[in-house]
Amino acid sequence: MNAWRRLLGVLLLIAVPLAVHAALFPRLVGHWIGAYRGQPIDIQFHADGTGSYQGQAMKWDVRYGQLHLDRDGVVETFAMKADDETLVMAGGEMATLLVLVRVTDGEPAQGQKPVDD
Repeated sequence: MNAWRRLLGVLLLIAVPLAVHAALFPRLVGHWIGAYRGQPIDIQFHADGTGSYQGQAMKWDVRYGQLHLDRDGVVETFAMKADDETLVMAGGEMATLLVLVRVTDGEPAQGQKPVDD
């Protein structure tokens, strides 16, 4: 019986972080586009903590209110604020704010255009 409890505990340790992404940060899950210094930015956040940045695989999580993007072992940390249509990020290698809009069927939400700094 004790071994079953340990196994259940290990399974919970694996499963709970995967569910936490979507449960605590559902506003991030989705496809976002914008522009930074004239260059298009394309980010996708999946509920399981994976995603893509500029078409390359990444992992993401939010800790202490900060977004962490892990691209091939290189982790960048961003302050962020998200609502249903807009994601604003600051930090990492960016000198200014990055404003992204949620994409729906390949178009920005509600006719918005990506914001360039």
